[in-house]
Amino acid sequence: MKLIPILAAAASICAATPAFSALVTVDFDNLASQVVTNQYPNINFSNSVTVTSDPAFFEFTGNPSGLSVMVVNAAEGATSVMNVTTGFVGNASFSFSNISGATGTVSVFSGLNATGSTLASFTLAANDNLNQWYQLSQDFVGTAYSISFAGNDGNIAYDNVTVNAVPLPAALLLFPFGAAGLGLTARRKRKV
Repeated sequence: MKLIPILAAAASICAATPAFSALVTVDFDNLASQVVTNQYPNINFSNSVTVTSDPAFFEFTGNPSGLSVMVVNAAEGATSVMNVTTGFVGNASFSFSNISGATGTVSVFSGLNATGSTLASFTLAANDNLNQWYQLSQDFVGTAYSISFAGNDGNIAYDNVTVNAVPLPAALLLFPFGAAGLGLTARRKRKV
């Protein structure tokens, strides 16, 4: 019977443990076109994403991850959104290459689906040097939930999108059980 209070106390301590962020890099390798699998839990993209390692995109060779890249599909509005359902904090970074002098904007938002406040914004300068990849990184304050890749009409490729993802606070699920255990123990002691 003395084991129940010990288990309840352990569950309460676990519930109080903070959730730390972890770096997650989406490199688009081994992903089917327009699909992000469980390789990246809690991350999803809008339908306008094309993941390609097609040799026809020769301009986008030499990418940092070495295989596939993300190209925003111009036929669907030339904007794509990456949602991180648990949120991410501190910093966002990515690599990009553009062709035909294309320019674009990448923005970090406080809400899902590019809603809420803009926490950070990147302007992608025109580049005439094909196969040249650049890495951009920017710090921001607050918790972000989405990144919008806009204005590039399929002429910009992205790779290695990195965020500090906040994991699901699974320990919080233990709190009700720990509290219930402590309550039952206290109630049982009062009856005796």
